[in-house]
Amino acid sequence: MVAYLKIAIAETSIMLRCGLENMLKHLPGLHIQIIDIGHNDILLEALKLHKPDILIINPLMPGFANTSVGQLRDETGLPQLKCIALLAAIVPDELVIDLVKERLEADDAQKGFILDGFPRNTAQAVTLDSELSAMGRTLDAALLVSVEPEVIVERLSSRRTCRACGYTAPAGVDTCPRCGGEMYQRDDDKPETIQHRLDVYQSQTAPLIEYYRGHSILKEVDGDRPVDEVYADVKVLLGL
Repeated sequence: MVAYLKIAIAETSIMLRCGLENMLKHLPGLHIQIIDIGHNDILLEALKLHKPDILIINPLMPGFANTSVGQLRDETGLPQLKCIALLAAIVPDELVIDLVKERLEADDAQKGFILDGFPRNTAQAVTLDSELSAMGRTLDAALLVSVEPEVIVERLSSRRTCRACGYTAPAGVDTCPRCGGEMYQRDDDKPETIQHRLDVYQSQTAPLIEYYRGHSILKEVDGDRPVDEVYADVKVLLGL
């Protein structure tokens, strides 16, 4: 007999999702469906649509701190809903490295791979190099798409998102061209939130620039240009 379980994940890290999938795949007789849910403003709509059994959520998600599980059950009409609040930012480096290592050992990664958003700090980079060396592999390049912070803030803060379907468009678009829903500015796209993320990047991730420059594999491209120009330069730098 097979049991079915639907799990919704809201505002958590990709590594947390990978760890959850890795753990659950070893449970016999259980069919798991994992659904990604975006920002808080469409949380209720997404829960009503997908009707999950379990919601795993980042407790730092805007607006969630003052929301109880009972409220979610009442407002979504899901009396069976169980909620697990996990701090997505706290994922041990050891777990992250193990997940990356397992993925890189897969058959489809033997001809090459791209790591996006990892490593995020120098300690992870050092451990990654060590694990790759043990596997007889090395990184060919570390790509830096360089954009000035004020440009990043301007670009992201001008983004608007549909409350109903998640479609994104520039500021000035008030009605979603896909479904007709209301377009609005997410908390994550507000200047103060973006600046905080840039501050975290500067303190934790930016040191990787010098780390990979020291290893002579840093490739840098100016990202403050049209997409097709940036793409063409990336292909040249990576020899694609």
